[in-house]
Amino acid sequence: MSMDTPANKEFVKKYKAKYGQDRVTDDPIEANYFGVHLWAKAVEKAGTADVTKVRKAIRGLTFNAPEGLVTIDPTNNHTWKIVQVGKVRFGWTV
Repeated sequence: MSMDTPANKEFVKKYKAKYGQDRVTDDPIEANYFGVHLWAKAVEKAGTADVTKVRKAIRGLTFNAPEGLVTIDPTNNHTWKIVQVGKVRFGWTV
């Protein structure tokens, strides 16, 4: 949610508009977002929603996600993405 990119700021803005201003985004939410987009690109490339054909078609595809460029490895279908390390700051005392 705190990534300082124009695409991420727009993603967070739209997410909050749809789900509430008090809601936060995180890596799994963004991963689902770009995952659906990559799946759609693969279906379009394959010309079908057949799972076997889509799995082949998705290899090497990229998507400009809110975090930056995400790529599906052409050999094993693993996702290549930016690694983010965060720091949690607690605003209360115990």
